[in-house]
Amino acid sequence: MNSFEVDDASTSHDLFMERLDALTEKTLADIKAFSMRENIPYDQVRRHIAERHSQYLFGNSTPAPTRQQNIRDILLSTSQVLESLQTTAGVQSFVLAVNPYDVGDEGFLGGSPLGREFWRSLRGGGMAGAKALKSLAVSTLQNPSSSSTVALHGTGVLSLQKETAQSLKSEVYARVRTLLRTTSGVRNAEMKWTNHSNLSVYGVRLEGWPTSIPMQNPSTLSISQNRGLRDALLCGTLKFCSINSEASTSDGGNTSCGPVGSSNDLSWAISEEFNIPVRSFPLRLGHTLVSNAICKY
Repeated sequence: MNSFEVDDASTSHDLFMERLDALTEKTLADIKAFSMRENIPYDQVRRHIAERHSQYLFGNSTPAPTRQQNIRDILLSTSQVLESLQTTAGVQSFVLAVNPYDVGDEGFLGGSPLGREFWRSLRGGGMAGAKALKSLAVSTLQNPSSSSTVALHGTGVLSLQKETAQSLKSEVYARVRTLLRTTSGVRNAEMKWTNHSNLSVYGVRLEGWPTSIPMQNPSTLSISQNRGLRDALLCGTLKFCSINSEASTSDGGNTSCGPVGSSNDLSWAISEEFNIPVRSFPLRLGHTLVSNAICKY
């Protein structure tokens, strides 16, 4: 079927060229008759006609492409390249472009057919996603130093989101929980917000809590207080330190701070593995006391 279509197209092209040659010969005959009537040399008339045609092809009568036209031509060319990539290599892709300088621009979506359809059907994608991207671009142009941050929804779609009390509170919760579990080695450790001394059950203690902030749950703190906790966590002044029980008996209670923690206390691993309460003491002299039983190795 494809070969038939190619042959048919080739035949149509040959017929067109034959008719074009006939038209050219007739036009040249008309030009020759015109030169004889006007008593002007034939070559001179042809030269004038050629000059007129050159002006039509290369003159300034045709307006230059606008900036918007140039941008669209580039985007169309890019989309065609991506479609060719899908045809030749099977690569699926899409490209989304918005022009923040053009108020009427609604965005350009190109790429492979599957890639374009994926973006259109994506929750938060399509026209809504293009508008969100354009809003972000416009806001960035208007205020490059804005405190606004780019957030990712569950769909992966970008949106412009200011730092809210909820987002700040969630960030403090997540940072404290991650740091506590990393330092202590206890995977299900939870922060003791109102009584920091209870953190000793995880073999750690908290250092650097700002004196101006009450020891309370972030849900009860103000935005400025939660921001202070977040900044203290980021700069490392608020941290968890592992309690080294062995060193406390020899040199007066030295501790190691940070995510390394103590490697001798394995009670968290045993309790998670068997899901039973475990009594343990630090590893000493080749013995570990677990659940009132001596285990030798």
